[in-house]
This record gives sequence, structure tokens and C-alpha cells, in this order.
Amino acid sequence: MLKTLNVDYTVTGVGVEAGGSVVFGAAPAALVAIGLVRQVAIKRDTDYQHAGDFESTDVNRDFDRIVMMLRTAGSRLPTPCASRPVILPMACCRARPIVPSRTWLSMRRATL
Repeated sequence: MLKTLNVDYTVTGVGVEAGGSVVFGAAPAALVAIGLVRQVAIKRDTDYQHAGDFESTDVNRDFDRIVMMLRTAGSRLPTPCASRPVILPMACCRARPIVPSRTWLSMRRATL
């Protein structure tokens, strides 16, 4: 059952490196599984200025946020179905570079 922040539970220690706590107003029933889901808004908070300050604390926070956004986006992706086989392209097709160079193209034509 979905619970509402500051109505059914509160969160303390947000942003604290050591972590925090989730406190329910009413205790969940015995043996009920509790799932915590992080939801990070996909947005950019810092606007770096040309020749401006480049503080490591700001940069680290921004990179941490990017990683959190990627993890959040990744958790929304569908998981592969175990009953469906995964079909990969032929090995020769997977081995080529993303942007083929002229050398690669000429070698490829020679082997066809």
C-alpha cells in the first residue's frame, strides 16, 4: 500500500552522508515488506559560469545527482523476460566501431 510523506511517515537525515531514518506514524503489520524508492527530479540545478568558481563540492554534488538520476531511470526500465531468449547480432556486426572509419570500411569491403 502506498504511503504519503509527512502524512503516514516522516524522513529524517536527508542529505546526511551517514544516512537517516524513516518513521511511520502507525507501525506496519508484522512481516509486511517495506520498500523505499528514491525519486530524483531530472533537472539541472547548477549553472556553471565561464571563468567562474569550480568548487569540488558543487561538482561532486552534481555528479552524485547525475548518478542518482541514471539509477532512477534504470530502475524504470523493463526487465527482460526470462522465458524469452535474448538474440544478439552476429559477432562480426557487434565488433565494428560505432562510427566506422574509412580504414574499417575498406577492410570490410575487401572481406565481403
